[in-house]
Amino acid sequence: MNKKWSPETIIQKRGESEKPESRKQITMKKLVLFLPIALLFSACSTVMLPSYTTVSKIYKLQKGMSMSEVDNVLDAPPFDMYVNAKDGVKMVEYKYVHHHMKVRGAYNSEANLNLGAPRYINPSDLVVVFDAQSGKMLYYYTSAGLADSKNALNQMNQILNKK
Repeated sequence: MNKKWSPETIIQKRGESEKPESRKQITMKKLVLFLPIALLFSACSTVMLPSYTTVSKIYKLQKGMSMSEVDNVLDAPPFDMYVNAKDGVKMVEYKYVHHHMKVRGAYNSEANLNLGAPRYINPSDLVVVFDAQSGKMLYYYTSAGLADSKNALNQMNQILNKK
């Protein structure tokens, strides 16, 4: 007995309750399976970058400001904090960047100086020193300024040693 099977006889034998899954159902099942995996991988790849302030905002700092006033002026949260109990100071580190302008064409044209979005380069460190008791800013220095002062001190010592 050779019976020929056709799609109609298969559907009749399966019955109406066993229809093949629709495309929409298959897509939803894939989404339910892969969405948690995608969220897991995206959470693992998140990198926290520091918030940067700019040189122009650093120039607005004034002696005697509180830490919250400094945060508001710099518009960036502190990157790190150190307390020196011996000297009675709190040093708060911020990150800043330098404004960079790419000039195209003639350097003497004002129009060429104002092209494009602002660019920032050379991430650097800013350390603001506060009095630990009063919480008021005493002074600040930058990593670039510290390096320059060390060079100036070395040059001055070389000059004094030659005399």
